[in-house]
Amino acid sequence: MSKLILILIAVLVLGGGGYFLYSRSQTQTSSGLEGSGTTSFTGGIAGLLKSGRDMQCEFSYADETMMTAGTVYVANGGQKVRGDFDTTLTDEETMTTSIIQDGKIAYYWGSAMEQGIKMELDLDKSAFDTDSYANTNSTTNPVANLEDNVEYDCRGWVVDNRMFTPPSDVEFIDFAAMMENSGLDNAMMCATCAGLEGEDKTNCLQLFSCE
Repeated sequence: MSKLILILIAVLVLGGGGYFLYSRSQTQTSSGLEGSGTTSFTGGIAGLLKSGRDMQCEFSYADETMMTAGTVYVANGGQKVRGDFDTTLTDEETMTTSIIQDGKIAYYWGSAMEQGIKMELDLDKSAFDTDSYANTNSTTNPVANLEDNVEYDCRGWVVDNRMFTPPSDVEFIDFAAMMENSGLDNAMMCATCAGLEGEDKTNCLQLFSCE
């Protein structure tokens, strides 16, 4: 696996996880989340988690490059989250992507990946660090475009903990072990990051704490 692919996986998973859990803005606009039954909510996923409710929410989003539709499941006061996404690109290719976070353990898999990735999150610096990972480029992260103007249709659900169990037919690679076995030290990672451009470069440098 090339250094660039490792970098992109890192940015994708950590960036995706961070954005998936907490949107770019902490200011949310919502309607009906305090009540019961089916409600609509306009904002970011952070608002769903802050509601404290067990919810199943559906959404769709489109821009000039892709269309994303999916379902988000929230449970246990926002400590358990799952997102299943279908992303259709301009060439009509469709990718499926799923993310589970249960506490500080995250799983990521999809149709474009031969294997899934499992990683332990540093909650202070990854999944909850909006400044570091919120601006992941949409070309490498299909959920990065879900900003505060996305409308969700939500309803309460009886939590099925099986939804937060990764699939048994997917082989998950431990991200930390993968990085260690790659033989790439931090200096090499930073040198590779320096060769990227724009937001990809910024996110990569932040990810590996490059000076």
